[in-house]
Amino acid sequence: MGLAALLGGAPLRAEVLASARACGRSVTVERDANGHGVLRGVGAPRDLGEAARAAAQAVGAGAWLVTLGAPEEPVAQAVVYCDASGAPALAWASDTRWSDQEDVLERSRWDAIALDIDGDGAPEVLRGRRRAGDRTCTLGHPLRSPERLELPSGRWLPVVLPALAERPGALAAVTEQAFAVSAPPQLPVMVQALVGEGTAQRWAVDARSVATLAFSLGDLELRGVDLRVPESTAAMPRRWRLRTESGAWTVELPANLVTPGAWLHLRVGAHVRARCVDVVPLDPPPGAVVAGLRARTSLDDPGTDALGTLTAALARPDGEDATRALVALGAPGVDALAGALDALPQGPARRVLRYLEGQRRASVVDAMVRALAREDLAEPARDALVRLGPFALETLSRQVATDPRVPAVLASLRVPLADALRALGGALESPGPQWREARRAIRTAYARAPSEVTLDAWLGALPEAPVARSRALRLASELVPSPSVSVAARAVALHPALTTFEDRWRLLPALGGSPAGRLLLVQSLSDPDPDLRAEAARSLTGHTDALSALRRTLTDTTPRVRASACRALSGLEGARPWLAERLREDPWPTVRASAAEALGGDSGALGALLAALDDASIPVVRAALLALARTPGDGVVAPLVAVVDDGRRNPSLRRDAAEVLGQRCERAALDGLEQSVLGLSDPALPPHEQDVGQAALAALARIDLPRARALLTRMQGNEAAAAAVERAARGGCGTAAP
Repeated sequence: MGLAALLGGAPLRAEVLASARACGRSVTVERDANGHGVLRGVGAPRDLGEAARAAAQAVGAGAWLVTLGAPEEPVAQAVVYCDASGAPALAWASDTRWSDQEDVLERSRWDAIALDIDGDGAPEVLRGRRRAGDRTCTLGHPLRSPERLELPSGRWLPVVLPALAERPGALAAVTEQAFAVSAPPQLPVMVQALVGEGTAQRWAVDARSVATLAFSLGDLELRGVDLRVPESTAAMPRRWRLRTESGAWTVELPANLVTPGAWLHLRVGAHVRARCVDVVPLDPPPGAVVAGLRARTSLDDPGTDALGTLTAALARPDGEDATRALVALGAPGVDALAGALDALPQGPARRVLRYLEGQRRASVVDAMVRALAREDLAEPARDALVRLGPFALETLSRQVATDPRVPAVLASLRVPLADALRALGGALESPGPQWREARRAIRTAYARAPSEVTLDAWLGALPEAPVARSRALRLASELVPSPSVSVAARAVALHPALTTFEDRWRLLPALGGSPAGRLLLVQSLSDPDPDLRAEAARSLTGHTDALSALRRTLTDTTPRVRASACRALSGLEGARPWLAERLREDPWPTVRASAAEALGGDSGALGALLAALDDASIPVVRAALLALARTPGDGVVAPLVAVVDDGRRNPSLRRDAAEVLGQRCERAALDGLEQSVLGLSDPALPPHEQDVGQAALAALARIDLPRARALLTRMQGNEAAAAAVERAARGGCGTAAP
């Protein structure tokens, strides 16, 4: 039912704006209820946008150009043709409104026109891009790189546009000295030839041919046109007509042309200001060919600072043309473009970045790295560097030690891990903040394609500096899931050369992968520096051959060393009595908490963990609760329920106790949890008490969802409470046992 029917009025009916018979069928443009022009009769209906009027013009044999809006300023266009099967088909459709490009300094649109290009009196359909402000010489239309519809295949083919009648009053001059063998111009590709795609490299010439060379930077003084002689000089047309907005010149080449491949320069009158020039062959022989085509302007004059002129134009409305011209100059132009990037505003700078992406030069990478520092360019510059891929590696590797933004870019490059590690390794000797960025980037690159073989090869090629090797070995020990024998061997070999605290401290984790390395770690447990002793203890985690040394470390004079030793003893057989003693008697809460954490999972330690629930330190009680969550055994429910219900305790600990009951999945806790919920659900209670009740309700739902739902119904819980229960039950206990 439509909107009109809903409002009680008469249903809206489509209005036919234009119709044509295509391939024996009706093709129409109708204005629908939304005021849009809809093309019907060619497959699925095609919405062409807002419609005021439409027209369908027959072009060629069996093709129609449908225009929505005024013909001189169309809103949308479509091309319909009869395909090989005789059915109507849509060759192309486009919104033709002017659209702003990313740099906001250029507006363009796709247009289609009807033009008789073969002289048979029937127009063909052409399409191409039109840019705002474009002018032409004598072709009468501004399409760039036009294409012609080929029937009945429906393909669009590049086309050489025909010469139209010359304008009345055009100047004519025949000068025998108007040609010369030419050296390459300073700006060799300052033109866009409308012959196929891009600048013409080979032009098959006939009697109706013309090429329009549009200068790539505003109005310039035309100096002439260069033609390249083909392989057969006999195929080169002798008479040529050059036409601009202000005049025309006819040039006749001599019979004895220069050798094939040479460039001939056709001169025009002095100081001719023009934006484009038509190049028209007169009386070309059959099979005539031109091997190349280019124009010369005032920018090619000796002594002209063409690079400066073009870079100065980058931020102007014709900056797109200046950018294209600089790229066409090759290395000097690209380097100038890269150097100008820093000072450009956002719009032109983004445009320049797009053009620089395809240029493989170190200056381009340097410019993109500098652009990373600009908030308005950081993201496109990073994306451009990533798209440069392997080429950017060498330049980025030279800057990885000095620019904090480079490591993250290197980690994003789609290159082999070995190449990424080699490039990022340049930061191994850089200051701490820069190394931290590179370290994070190495971890990112390694996570994408982990390879211990590649990592080992990288370690073998590191510089000899102790700071570089100790950093790399510590990072390698973190990247490899289990202690690596190869990494440990390198660490043992490096150990005697280390003198600074930073290098010695970094190396300790890498030593744990071999007995020789662990012997050095045990020796480090007696080091005068407590931080080194603590790190050595951490690096011995899980190693039974260090059991006795770690037991002695439990009595170290520094609490953080004792805490590290507790965690290192976790899971080692025989360590339970020593850890229980630390949990019971150590004067420092951090040590007692570490001992509780280490005892988690050991059913024989339940008594010690339950006793720790009465510790005076909140961190110790919390560590004991978390350990109980993963320790099987009986007799745990009642003490935990007692913690939940003890209003004298810290509310966060009571919530933790409720959550532990839910994690242990013991049905024996259901009665106690239900009573806790009932006792802590009164809205008059303080918020922290209600929070404990909500934690108890969540634990109840995790263990027994139907019971939690029934309790919620009796309590007349609201929708938010019901949703919380359902969330808590996701991934519930089921048949799991603690």
